[in-house]
Amino acid sequence: MPIKTTNFILEAPSGTASNDVTLADHILKFKTTSPSAPDIDFRKIESYAKIAIAAGTPGVVTVTPSSVTAGLTYNIVVNQFVKALGKVSSVTLNYTAKSGDDATAVCNAWRSQLTAIGTSLLKLTASGTTTLVLTATAPDNFINVTSVGTGTSTAAVTTAGVARVGYGADLIAAGVPVATATNYYTCYTLTYAAIDPKHTTGENASQVFVANVYVNNGSSSTLAGSASTFDTGLTTLLQAVATAAASIEGVAVAS
Repeated sequence: MPIKTTNFILEAPSGTASNDVTLADHILKFKTTSPSAPDIDFRKIESYAKIAIAAGTPGVVTVTPSSVTAGLTYNIVVNQFVKALGKVSSVTLNYTAKSGDDATAVCNAWRSQLTAIGTSLLKLTASGTTTLVLTATAPDNFINVTSVGTGTSTAAVTTAGVARVGYGADLIAAGVPVATATNYYTCYTLTYAAIDPKHTTGENASQVFVANVYVNNGSSSTLAGSASTFDTGLTTLLQAVATAAASIEGVAVAS
């Protein structure tokens, strides 16, 4: 039986948790989402998960040519997962060292090639002097570098890339109809069983549903304000449910 997933958006949390989410007579209600979220019988909740927002960190990789020697090739392959393209882009940078060349000469050649390539394939900036410093232009564009020449070049992760989570533009690109591309949205996911209104009898009457409730946190990637109040309120309600009934996967029971 297929699982039915629906996204619900709470664009303007009120700042009073009970105005946005309630639990009464074993029914969990999200009051102000668009579209309107269904009433959920807490006894039918199978699991819960929260996807916390995060600004992410653009990755930085530093490449160093070692003991540059005339006649050796200093070739590297730069691979980058580019989220906007939905794929890994790969570019090979080639340079054969001449007499008198040093690490700066090699890195200058690499930087010149990257400038010529432009930003259609790779989403990064190239800097440095005696090294090639590659910095992703967005947190989700991860960089990997491999040396393939006869000369030795080493690549070190200077800053580990960390994915951005809950950003409006990313959600919109994924088909989630949030209103503001530059805001962050915490996602609360509830998996539960209910009667399918299209199949009220027979073997297909019981259906597994997934409700993703996205709550607008504003432009900050740190949970705060009305969104934080909602978070605390929902957590308290779910902990009470887990205490009073069978445990719910993903909910810590209140002590």
